[in-house]
Amino acid sequence: MNEPLDDLAAEPRAAELLALASIVEPASSSASLRRRVLAAAFTSRHPGRPAAHVDDIGSVEALRRTIVSFGSLVDSLTDNDGARITIEGWTVAGLLGHLTGVDEYFGCVLGWWQSDIARDEVDHLAMTLPTVAAATDSGLQRARDEWRETSGRVLGRLSALEGRLDQRVSFHGFDFSINSVLIARTFEMWTHLEDICRAIGATPDPLDAERLRLMTNAAVGALPLGMMLSGRLPMGRSVRIVLTGVGGGSWVQPLEIGLPPDHGISPSATLLTDAVAFCRVAAKRLDARELEFRATGDAGLVDDVLVAAAVFAA
Repeated sequence: MNEPLDDLAAEPRAAELLALASIVEPASSSASLRRRVLAAAFTSRHPGRPAAHVDDIGSVEALRRTIVSFGSLVDSLTDNDGARITIEGWTVAGLLGHLTGVDEYFGCVLGWWQSDIARDEVDHLAMTLPTVAAATDSGLQRARDEWRETSGRVLGRLSALEGRLDQRVSFHGFDFSINSVLIARTFEMWTHLEDICRAIGATPDPLDAERLRLMTNAAVGALPLGMMLSGRLPMGRSVRIVLTGVGGGSWVQPLEIGLPPDHGISPSATLLTDAVAFCRVAAKRLDARELEFRATGDAGLVDDVLVAAAVFAA
C-alpha cells in the first residue's frame, strides 16, 4: 500500500473525505497510516464534474447554512431530547458539547482566539471529551447556550474567510486548505444533525442542492483513494456515478489514482443511487450493503466502488 501514497497529490478532494475519517468517525486504521495518506492528499486538480447545473455557493456559505440549520434543530429540542443517546454513547446534550469543543478548536486553527482545547488536537474525539462530559452533566439548556455562544462567534467571522480559502492550516495535525476544512465541517455538522434527528425520532429538513452538490463532489472525487485503501485494483477503469435527487448529478470517475477525468476510457459500470444516501454511506451512517441502487456493467466493480465509498469512515 505504500507505493500509491506518492500519487495521492493528484487527487483533489481526497483530503476532504479523509478528513471525515478523523472528524465524523475516526478510522480504524493506524494513526500513522492516516497521517501519511492525509499528508499526501493535497489538492491539485478537480474531479469530473456532474452534468446538471447547480450554483456553486462555496464552502463558506455551505458551512453558514449548515450552522443555521443545525441551530434551528437545537432550538426545538426538549429536556427529554437532551438525554437521548446518540453516537459514541453520548447524550444529545453531550453531542452539543462535542460540537462546542470543535468550534473552539476551529477558531484556534484560524487564529480567531485561544483555547486550552487545542492541546489534544490530533484526536478529534478525545480533544472534546471534557466539553462532552461538561455538557452531559449540566444538561440540555446549558449545553445549548454554550453551543449557541461558540457557533455564533464562528458565524460572525465566516465571511472573513472568503479571501483565505487557499491558505493552508494545520487541522488535527494535518495540512489542509481552509476550503477543505470548511467542507469537512459542513459534512460533519450535517451528519451530526441527522444523528440527533435519529435519536429523537425527528425527520431532518432536506439539504439544499448547493450544499449537497459540494458534498457529493467530494465523495465521488475521493473514490480512487477509497479503491486504493480498500485494496481494490481498478486497473485504469472508470465508473459512471449517477446520483439522483436535488443536488445529484452524473460523473465519469476514474478509479485509479492519478488518472485524469478525460482519460478516454469508457466506464466499465454505471451506479445509480440517491445522492443523500451516497453521502450517508461516505459518513458511515448507512451500510453500503443496505444502499438501494441500480447498476449495469461489471457487477464486481460496482461492489468494489461501494466498499471504496465507505472506506474513509471505517
